[in-house]
Amino acid sequence: LVQFEADNKKLKDANSDIARLKLERDTLNSQVYQLECKVTDGNTQLAELGKELHTVKTDRETLKATVAQLEHRQRQADLEMAKLRDAATELSRTRAERDGLHNSLTSMENKVGDLNTQIHLLTKDLHATKTDRDTMHVQLSQKEGLVQDLEE
Repeated sequence: LVQFEADNKKLKDANSDIARLKLERDTLNSQVYQLECKVTDGNTQLAELGKELHTVKTDRETLKATVAQLEHRQRQADLEMAKLRDAATELSRTRAERDGLHNSLTSMENKVGDLNTQIHLLTKDLHATKTDRDTMHVQLSQKEGLVQDLEE
């Protein structure tokens, strides 16, 4: 009878552990899902920033071509003062636009770097959570085996 009561207590303790582990597993599964959602959102943002970055790079190349054309016109305008003033004004404006676009590009590149860092950290968190979940599955299987052994 004493052995039966001891086995019965072990069985109750094991069942309590199983319930707790199942709750922890469900919590970890929820965390995994949330982290996967964050990774997906981060990937979406990264793709959008990649498109914006491509657009800015294209604009920058267009501006480089425009600047080259303006510099050519400026050399020709050395012979004519009126054309020189017009070309210099346009060149100044174009450089300001280029600098603004360059600053935007730098900012976007920084955002991409930040997103890559966030994705890296989220991926690490996801991996750790999945590892914790796998550990809980192993513990749960062990407890269930113990319960089966006790029931037998």
